[in-house]
Amino acid sequence: MSLLAIRHGETDDNAKGIPHAWSNDHLNARGTQAIGALAEEMQPINGRVAPTVLTSDLPRAVESARPIASALGAKVAPTPTLRTFNQDRETKERFVRRVAPVLRRMVESPHVHVALTHNKVLGVLDAMAQAHGEVTGDTMKTQGPVGPAGAVLVSPDWRLAVVHPGQAEPQRGS
Repeated sequence: MSLLAIRHGETDDNAKGIPHAWSNDHLNARGTQAIGALAEEMQPINGRVAPTVLTSDLPRAVESARPIASALGAKVAPTPTLRTFNQDRETKERFVRRVAPVLRRMVESPHVHVALTHNKVLGVLDAMAQAHGEVTGDTMKTQGPVGPAGAVLVSPDWRLAVVHPGQAEPQRGS
């Protein structure tokens, strides 16, 4: 039916513009607050989504998933399959082969799924939508970046909509 992909909340490394791949960093106060606010906004769709919020197993994603799942009356299901790209451990091609089937199943299933994930996974979603051929301008590249605690809705016909921009991110090197 569709997928609501939510990027994890801000961490201290995010705030400093430091890449953190598979690190075990946790949400900072600003990230916790932003995810809490997003969870409150999601309460009206409680009961209309799949009963499980899929998430990466990294702490920042799991910490972000808990208030979202609570607001939706769902359980949190951590999985390493939704981990972000780590150039020290895998190639980009292997990363895409790992996450794309999971994303495809969620988008094309008869349920509305919610997934807590990472920026690089959102990039794979964007590329999958563009490759689908029915996307006409409504990609994350044209709608602007999705910061920490941002959300993207993917419809069954692979159209993307940034439904919540999330927090602004620092520019690299600043």
